[in-house]
Amino acid sequence: MGVLQTYVHHLKNNSTRPHGKLLLTALLLSGSLYLAQNDAASFAAELFRYEIHPKIVYHVANNYEAKLDVYEPAAASQPTPVVIVIHGGGWIAGTKEDRVLEMMPYLQMGFAAVNVEYRMAQVSLAPAAVAWIGSQPNADEIAKLVSPINYVNSNLPPIITIHGDKDTLVPHAQSVRLHKALDAAGVTNELYTVPGAGHGGFTYEQNQKAWAEVRAFLKKNVKGLTDTTSTK
Repeated sequence: MGVLQTYVHHLKNNSTRPHGKLLLTALLLSGSLYLAQNDAASFAAELFRYEIHPKIVYHVANNYEAKLDVYEPAAASQPTPVVIVIHGGGWIAGTKEDRVLEMMPYLQMGFAAVNVEYRMAQVSLAPAAVAWIGSQPNADEIAKLVSPINYVNSNLPPIITIHGDKDTLVPHAQSVRLHKALDAAGVTNELYTVPGAGHGGFTYEQNQKAWAEVRAFLKKNVKGLTDTTSTK
């Protein structure tokens, strides 16, 4: 793990940008230390199918260029499912580069990926939602406007939520409430509760079980996946 952290730190501070495909290969091969040897070897062979289109500007505001990176199969012969990765951090921390390795399972499942950055609170007021809303005279009205539960309708795509039942930052009860609202609207959805877990920081075993649920849900609800995960 120390080697992996050092390599990611080097990438953040190195002004020389390697070729996209080689960068992806190096990062994902580092992450494959977590996989069984046979799974890692099979996955490594798949890595060369991907190309990276980095630092694409998708929005400009307040003199800030918001950028994204696209990871796509180089020789796709049909439309490819896409996952959009949006990092956390409470609108005050985090980068898209921090989350590159979290795309590994999606790439292994056959997705293309779009890794997105966005404006932080120090750049724009509105993204600092928690502090910003609380300081406004119409805080309750704003909260309703930005709350996902108020946008539940029967036209939503399938949704899976992973949530620790000991989360002290975002109460687990909020996911239960969302799950019930989605059920009532007839939306295909699943709430997978991680027993004893908080706001992220899952153990290896908890992560493995959560990813198993995600894989099963996506295989059932997303067309066109070419999952290379070993079933042994």
